[in-house]
This record gives sequence, structure tokens and C-alpha cells, in this order.
Amino acid sequence: MRCRAANSQYEQTLAEIEQLHKTGRPLEHRWPEGVVPKGDGTLPYEVLSLPLSEWPPFVDPRHREAYLSDAEFFRVFRKTRAQFYAMPRWRQQRAKMEAHLW
Repeated sequence: MRCRAANSQYEQTLAEIEQLHKTGRPLEHRWPEGVVPKGDGTLPYEVLSLPLSEWPPFVDPRHREAYLSDAEFFRVFRKTRAQFYAMPRWRQQRAKMEAHLW
């Protein structure tokens, strides 16, 4: 399963490079049906909790929580960002695992 996702991501990267070379414009990311990115650079929790193969290409998998809006961050973790990042790293990781953002 992981190999299939890696191959799919590799093929997508090759397609993006080829498109960029031909037209000078990158491929537009295809968002899952009904999901629209927000104008402030945040992404809905529903997108960030999807499997790796369905993430937008710019999402850093180690810091998916950083793409949540402040309100969604609080809804998911029941803490402000300051409270969350003040916790020891192992607690942050456990909280991300419980929220399916690991």
C-alpha cells in the first residue's frame, strides 16, 4: 500500500514537472470533492486527516497541525497553539496521533 502511494506521488511529481516545462504553469491541485482551500492559507481538518496520497503537494507531513485555522486548532486539540507548543514534544506527537494528524 505504501509503495503504491509513493509511486502515485512520484508519478504526480513527474507530471507536474512535465506540465511546468511545457506551459510554464504548474498543475492545479485537484481537491477532494466538496473541499475548498481557505484564503488565509489554512486547510480544513477534513483535508489534513486524509491519507497521504490525497494531501495537497505543499503540506509538510510532520506539521499538519500548522495548517489548521486557530478555531479548528482549538476544536481539534482543545488547546491554543501556545499551550500546544509549550507541551513536551512527546505529548504533542501523542495529541497529533489521537487527532489523526500524525
